[in-house]
Amino acid sequence: MPAYRKKKYRISHRLLVDLGLLALIAMAALYMLCGGDGGTGYAWDWAGLQKYFAWRDEDGSLHSGLLLRGLGVTLRLGFWSFLLAWGLGLCFGFMRCGSRLFSRLLAGTYVGAVRNIPPLIVVFVVYFFVGMLFEPYIDWAKLRSALAAAPFAWVLFPLGDNLSFFFSAVLALGVYEGAYAAEIVRAGLESVPKGQWEAAASLGLPRRVTLLRVILPQAFRLMLPPLISQSISLIKDSSIVSAISVAELTFQGREIMNTTYMVFELWITITLMYLGISLVIAGLGHYLEKRSRWRLV
Repeated sequence: MPAYRKKKYRISHRLLVDLGLLALIAMAALYMLCGGDGGTGYAWDWAGLQKYFAWRDEDGSLHSGLLLRGLGVTLRLGFWSFLLAWGLGLCFGFMRCGSRLFSRLLAGTYVGAVRNIPPLIVVFVVYFFVGMLFEPYIDWAKLRSALAAAPFAWVLFPLGDNLSFFFSAVLALGVYEGAYAAEIVRAGLESVPKGQWEAAASLGLPRRVTLLRVILPQAFRLMLPPLISQSISLIKDSSIVSAISVAELTFQGREIMNTTYMVFELWITITLMYLGISLVIAGLGHYLEKRSRWRLV
């Protein structure tokens, strides 16, 4: 019988290089966390950020700091902007695939105009022009009081003095991201074979029922990956609304930096917070993608 030879496991040179680079990055990160200045004279102060996450008053009560408040506003912005963007995306996506010329032209004009305008310009247009049109007709103090009396309203809305800024930011982000969502919906609907439409028509199904019960479930699986990617882009684009003084995460970071000058610690922390939100959304999208695959198999 032939003698069995033990397998020799060799580590490739590329793997060694990658492990070396990861080790150097880990050492550099550890050096910064430990307060090294790298010869630049910069004094690291990670402990000074603690009070901007949470702090206690004289009575011992725990309060959220500026960074946690900004994170809450960012999450609220992302939630409401996501609903508005995908509402607009479904509406204009269906219109772009419709049979009426006026609907296709209207949806095409919206998508083409918004996608070719910088997002900061969209924020300023919505804030200055649309806000001026609707400002006289909205009693923000009464709306704030009504939201404060509603249960769990503090979870969904920032109940401070900048409620009008928050709604302007939601509208601007929703309109901007809705144009990209409309293209995702259109591409998903057009990717379904035309034979599905013909088969549904041969069974006597109305066009609306065919769209909602036959075409859309098949297109959703194709739309889900770009949907998740666009949702992550929405969270990152929410930092733009700091230009109109919305107290989200980036705005709070700038305010803290102006008073403490903790530049590197602050922006590294905010970067990790944005990264954490994006990773959670990506993980949720991966789970939904697997679930949708199981249901269609």
